[in-house]
Amino acid sequence: MSIISSIYLYEAYLIQILQNLLPNSDGFFMALTKVADPAYAISIVFPVTASVNTSLAADVLIACVTSEWINTLLKWVLMEHRPYWWVKETGSRGIELRQTPLTCETGPGSPSGHIMGSAALLYVFLQFFVDYFFRNDLSLSKKQKNCRLFILWVFYFVLLVLVGMSRVIIGAHFPHQCLLGAVLGIMLGYLLTGTSGRYSIRNWWRSASRCKMLSVAAAISLISAGGYLFHFLVGADPHWSVRLAFKWCRNPEYVHVSTTPLFSLVRDSGAMIGLALASPVIHRSQVKFYPFVGVILVTLLVISMHLLIDFIPTGNFVAFYISQMSIFATLVFLLIAVVPYIAQLVKSTKEKVETLSSCEGGP
Repeated sequence: MSIISSIYLYEAYLIQILQNLLPNSDGFFMALTKVADPAYAISIVFPVTASVNTSLAADVLIACVTSEWINTLLKWVLMEHRPYWWVKETGSRGIELRQTPLTCETGPGSPSGHIMGSAALLYVFLQFFVDYFFRNDLSLSKKQKNCRLFILWVFYFVLLVLVGMSRVIIGAHFPHQCLLGAVLGIMLGYLLTGTSGRYSIRNWWRSASRCKMLSVAAAISLISAGGYLFHFLVGADPHWSVRLAFKWCRNPEYVHVSTTPLFSLVRDSGAMIGLALASPVIHRSQVKFYPFVGVILVTLLVISMHLLIDFIPTGNFVAFYISQMSIFATLVFLLIAVVPYIAQLVKSTKEKVETLSSCEGGP
């Protein structure tokens, strides 16, 4: 037995023990793993933040898209198994893992995309709270700031541990895959949100022109397509994990196209194209508007986009993915560029009306 097979075996036993110790925990951990889904972050968390703060929304989007894109490419390189199909495929005796409606992920197992994405996304929020709430607060002493920062970091790691447990207990990941995802996600969050230094990545992409960001989006799309086609050139099957998911998932309805590596890459490419079209982001972030107006506009926009998705053709492979990419590109562009502009017009119009009213009511 190889070293990696031995690791799989011992960790599979650990997963079985955890599932037996927590037999009634599926509801809690399924809810947690659903919230930690990269798709949830892009389709829910990003629009919510865009409705109140364009700057934060841009950080959320870049963290989600970059972490998912890198994660998907790494999955294709490492090509590791997932526990729920590995124990079946190898016929490991004495191991019977419980499956839930969210167990049957279709991509390779390592590193964990849920953990990697959550680590990067939570790092964005951690930095946001630090920068906007107490880093420049002169009323707080250094000790008070350090204490609050420590509490935030504890909360950050507690959430990561819970997300990791959810992935392990539902049988979607081996523990070492979650650990690798957490390390990579923290590193990525730090790189993407760091604002100090001349060569800050965050400062660059925020101030980059539309042309430069379109070049980045094109590079991401080409690398994604190249990674997919490379499998065929070397005689490998890029859908091997999808086939195992359908083979060993006890209920075919548990398998969703949105969990496939190819769908993730299409979604990320579309989102980056939308962000590029809305660049330079720094100009969008300076737009001030009423959050109430932003919430209304974003809600209407997201509902409209979800209704539009129902009309996407599913019978044609190429048309399906081109439509998905177009929808994500359009959604991101509208949320980053159009919604703040319209909301600002409403704010400016209201302020003009109030100014005229005060002038007319004057002596």
